[in-house]
Amino acid sequence: MSAGNPVWIDINFPDPAAGEEFYTSLFGWTFEDQGPTMGDYRMIHAPGGHVIAGASPGIPQDASVPTEWMVHLGVDDLEAALTRVSAAGGKTLSEPMPVGELGTVAVVSTPSGAALGLWQAASFTGFTLPQTHGTPVWFEHMSTDFDADLAFYAAVFGWENALMEGGFGYATNWPAETATAGLCDAANILPAGTQPFWRIYFQVKDTEESMHRVTDLGGTVLDGPMDSPFGRLCTVADPYGHAFQIISRPAED
Repeated sequence: MSAGNPVWIDINFPDPAAGEEFYTSLFGWTFEDQGPTMGDYRMIHAPGGHVIAGASPGIPQDASVPTEWMVHLGVDDLEAALTRVSAAGGKTLSEPMPVGELGTVAVVSTPSGAALGLWQAASFTGFTLPQTHGTPVWFEHMSTDFDADLAFYAAVFGWENALMEGGFGYATNWPAETATAGLCDAANILPAGTQPFWRIYFQVKDTEESMHRVTDLGGTVLDGPMDSPFGRLCTVADPYGHAFQIISRPAED
């Protein structure tokens, strides 16, 4: 069941050739141009051929175009979901747009202002996640209005909002092993004035090696590396400033 779960991620590249070179060198991705009828949208394949993301080429960065990686959540009825978005304090940023025979997409913002894609599938249900090098393994909304966004995701997508124990402001969409995304209270984590956003964790074989590769390719290390119960992670950004996480699995005993 895709409703309420991440089903796709994509990004805008002001310079497609340079953007593709960065991610190909870092993760081993390949980019498949869908042709002019699809706006030369690229389908991104991880090593092994898994379709894991998309990229739009040559879109200028301005206030109307989100500059971070965008996460898309699945919905069964896009129009009904947009009605719930409005009622729950969100906004519609782009109206529903058919994408060939693949499905229909819209972009909204949550009460805290984070941009989010909604995807109603037709022939294309979304990515496949093999949990290997260069593939997304976790998605979380860094929120500056945790309570409002918590209520928003419950109302729009039916999230159960399983709160983390210990008083830390974090909830997953579903409990325990069924969780596919998280909501983090980042009001005291993000620098003042930072726009809330969804961030993506990409698995790598070795965090330090990939971190150094990022800088060699013109990207930036923003934070880390550090250890977590889920692996060794680091916050980085590509040469355009698109931030993301890289994480390697904990060593097995």
